[in-house]
Amino acid sequence: MPHTPRVAEIIRNRFNRLSAPIVVAVGGPGGTGKSFFSRNLSGLLSNSAVLTLDDYKEARAVRAEKGVYGPHPSANKMDLILDHLVHIKQGKSFDQPVYCSKAGDAATTKRFQPAKFNLLDGEVSTYRDFREWVDFAIYIESDWKTQLMSRVVRDVEERGHTPEKVLTTFLNSNLREFPKYGEPTRSQANLILHCDSDYQVTIRECRDV
Repeated sequence: MPHTPRVAEIIRNRFNRLSAPIVVAVGGPGGTGKSFFSRNLSGLLSNSAVLTLDDYKEARAVRAEKGVYGPHPSANKMDLILDHLVHIKQGKSFDQPVYCSKAGDAATTKRFQPAKFNLLDGEVSTYRDFREWVDFAIYIESDWKTQLMSRVVRDVEERGHTPEKVLTTFLNSNLREFPKYGEPTRSQANLILHCDSDYQVTIRECRDV
């Protein structure tokens, strides 16, 4: 049975009496259904918003020059994310970047208005850099086959990447970088979820840290 409604209940029960904006990080390796889960969770939480951290990626050319992939801190605009997290906690709106996968850069912006529950959707959302500003951390894991197939569907069918490029990205991002930079944050998560091949999540661990 999918556990997303139960996750929403846990968050509501924990924070409903607080009036300040709440930040919920949704992390885990690429291809584990973070965005799908974040959208569904947002739909179950009244007065909520999703901040997609993929929009804070450095330009593709910059990442290529550095030789880094998504989970690497230097592949992301970490300072800008931090600045916008401060805005969220203060209840102040801001212009968030909008990344264009075809252009390989964020060429436009859109206004983000903080809500009661603010979901940070992205691999780096649970990183130590942002821990001070995150009220509740969710870590989603899945079988590597699910992660790979998710990338194939998204990057080949939706973004027009070649299968070879998808495999290279998977090897470097999911199997090399994320275990080094992202996986250690699992131990600090309040909830550990498992995503199956149908993108349904079940609760593996629930704890206070």
